[in-house]
Amino acid sequence: MSARAKDAFGLLLVGVGIIAFVIFLAFNLPMVVEAMLLIIAIILFLVAALVIVGVITAIPYYFVKHGPESEPTSSYRLDDVKPVKEDEGK
Repeated sequence: MSARAKDAFGLLLVGVGIIAFVIFLAFNLPMVVEAMLLIIAIILFLVAALVIVGVITAIPYYFVKHGPESEPTSSYRLDDVKPVKEDEGK
């Protein structure tokens, strides 16, 4: 067989396979829809589980990075607060 005949035969087999697949789907449409819905539900569940696990694991890293105080170098005392009237005069 020539190369063109092999290519044509391959394309013919692919076309017959696609037609057979479409006919299979047409006869089993309810089963296919249920399977697709099940796959989508599983994917959504896995994504939600990954998001929840990601949030839960991010909380300890946040506290390790920031510590119990948000600004450990700053200490605020009442003596550091200036009255507003002094600032208005400037």
